[in-house]
Amino acid sequence: MSFDEGLELLRALPSTHMIIASEENGAPALSWGDVFATYDPGGGGADHAFPFATVVTHDVPGFDEASRLSRPGVFRLNLSVGRKVLAERADDAATPDALDRWIPHPIYAVQGWISICSPASDRRGEILELVQSAHQRARLRHER
Repeated sequence: MSFDEGLELLRALPSTHMIIASEENGAPALSWGDVFATYDPGGGGADHAFPFATVVTHDVPGFDEASRLSRPGVFRLNLSVGRKVLAERADDAATPDALDRWIPHPIYAVQGWISICSPASDRRGEILELVQSAHQRARLRHER
């Protein structure tokens, strides 16, 4: 699955607002190029909304380097799926830099985030299922 195909899965979800971090929108330089997907039924791009999914394309020195995203073409899809789904799906034996393996997020696993680096195209259905699950969790949080 390509970076753009991953973004298309996120864009297709109802009430999803996507931000690509950049200098123009005031994001910190270390996040430029990263994508943040939030549940936003109002469509205004609420700044306070917490993302349910992110797509990152580069390491953050001294903070998040374990996935070695500096390799050509490597990106990491991160989803807030909750601790139960994380425990069911993550391959705890996989290293954070493994390609096409569900791993606990290198930083945010304790909050129920799962990640996959450069997933294979044949995982599209599985990825869609987890993207929808993360979106549903965000919708329920919003409704509370």
